[in-house]
Amino acid sequence: MATENARVQVRVCGEDNLFWVANTVNGYDCSLPIHTASIEDAEKIAPEVERLIKTVYRKAYRDGYSSCQRAIKEALGIPLHR
Repeated sequence: MATENARVQVRVCGEDNLFWVANTVNGYDCSLPIHTASIEDAEKIAPEVERLIKTVYRKAYRDGYSSCQRAIKEALGIPLHR
């Protein structure tokens, strides 16, 4: 049963001097990665990204928004169409 509490996983990733924050909401990749200048920057923003996603999801769920992922992408500034 769906609830207003999303299962959010935020991961700090890095490879070949490239660093990013990736996130999954309820088992689905939510967005394009959020790139950062360093692993430290990624670690610094990861908790805020998680809080933002949970807040947006909860509000979208309560408002009856048909696509919580769309609301999250808009909040993160991620293009809706790739």
